[in-house]
Amino acid sequence: MFNATFIGHQGWLLETADTRLLVDPLLADTFGNTPGREACVFPPREIQFERFPAVSAVLLTHEHEDHLSPASLDRLSRDIPIYISGNSSSAAADILQEMGFEARRLFPGQVLSLGDLNVLGLGPGHVRHEANDEWDVLPFLAWDRDGHGSFFSSVDVATTDEMLQRARTQVRKPGIVALSWNTMHLGWRMVEPKPADPFGTAQSLAQSALETYSRLSRLWGAPAAIAVSGTGFSLQDDMAWLNRNAFVLEAQQVVDAVQQLGIPTLLVAPKPGEALSMAKERACRVVTREFVRSARRQHWPERTFVGDQPAVPADYAPACGKREAGPAEKDAIEKHLVELAHYLYGTRVFQDLLSVHADELRDRRRSIALVLKRAEAPSWVFEYNLQQCRFVPRESINPYSSYPAGIECWATDLLALFEGRVVASSGVGLGRSRVWSAVPGRFTGLYTQLFVRFFHPLRRPEAALALYRRVWSRAQESRSSAPRVALQNP
Repeated sequence: MFNATFIGHQGWLLETADTRLLVDPLLADTFGNTPGREACVFPPREIQFERFPAVSAVLLTHEHEDHLSPASLDRLSRDIPIYISGNSSSAAADILQEMGFEARRLFPGQVLSLGDLNVLGLGPGHVRHEANDEWDVLPFLAWDRDGHGSFFSSVDVATTDEMLQRARTQVRKPGIVALSWNTMHLGWRMVEPKPADPFGTAQSLAQSALETYSRLSRLWGAPAAIAVSGTGFSLQDDMAWLNRNAFVLEAQQVVDAVQQLGIPTLLVAPKPGEALSMAKERACRVVTREFVRSARRQHWPERTFVGDQPAVPADYAPACGKREAGPAEKDAIEKHLVELAHYLYGTRVFQDLLSVHADELRDRRRSIALVLKRAEAPSWVFEYNLQQCRFVPRESINPYSSYPAGIECWATDLLALFEGRVVASSGVGLGRSRVWSAVPGRFTGLYTQLFVRFFHPLRRPEAALALYRRVWSRAQESRSSAPRVALQNP
């Protein structure tokens, strides 16, 4: 017997006859590392912790907030060993140890043996594939040693030929293959918004799934089943408008588009509590588990794409909750910007500034700008001076027409990012900042290049640990009385 039960978002419980491995669990209703700005797991679930199976171990594939969630890990018995990606920062191991867990690292190429279940860590293939900030992701293959089934996932990075070839050395033919996607429409982030293309997005994702299936079949074999999941969250409060403007597709729509291409395998978009079940002499099938299930549909937040608000509201609020910034905050920001300027050397932003032609700039300055909003006061503008490798304050200038690209956010949020109090990707990046890029083909992905990568835990582990501590402290204040998930007896 081999079961893979979908817990929600990208969380799974993998089970053999004697072993249970919990992967990237989100066990609380909300998650996120910006206190007070958490996202909600979507669709919402009902988890009966008193019936939750005891587990042998937990695997955290990387330390993004939708995979490593201190609030969710607080629901686990502290004697459960937690395996983290070997490439994750010291902050990930430190917070787990402070919480009372034993944190162990699993690197690409290593095989973990847990009872009758083996887990092979795989390399993410960053050399040939754009990674955004998914640096420490650990793709993996888990399989039942008695041959009842297997589970493969490249998690949040592209599936490479090397992954499939290495997986084949351990398992002759693929069992369950998880395809994860976090595709969102982000055109509303731009100062000049870009419209969404739901049909084109669906076709692109379906074609990508077909290409992955073809490579799987060629290099490893046809899988017993493909499970499609991703963007398993919704926003709340003043960010609820994104539910109607960012999520252009649901997982089932992706599955429907892929099925139209004629892939001859079991293809599902599982809901929480649905499991893919395999055995040696039986085809893979979908079964329902009792310890977790989706809430009734009438209790789901509305997350149908409408496109009724194509741009970030002009009065968007700061993620940190504070609007006022004065001389002390400016001085602190300028000190931190020294590090950001040094980081930019050699990046794609740096390369674009060197490569852009004068006619492309159209009288704009050969630089990028940070526009930092303040309450009832003019924004601070900082210009990146490439030749001096520093950010220079500028006054009496319209940054949106004077620079080919830039980022606008609250000054207090930028300081909070530097101090490890909010998160760049979700806290500030989702509806609490704006970006512009006026030169076609240049400065693409500016927010990711400038903020998301810079503030990654692998660059700033001390700040990341401070953030994790704040999140865990908040989780303890609202700790549930439900029993913790227990350690499975060997």
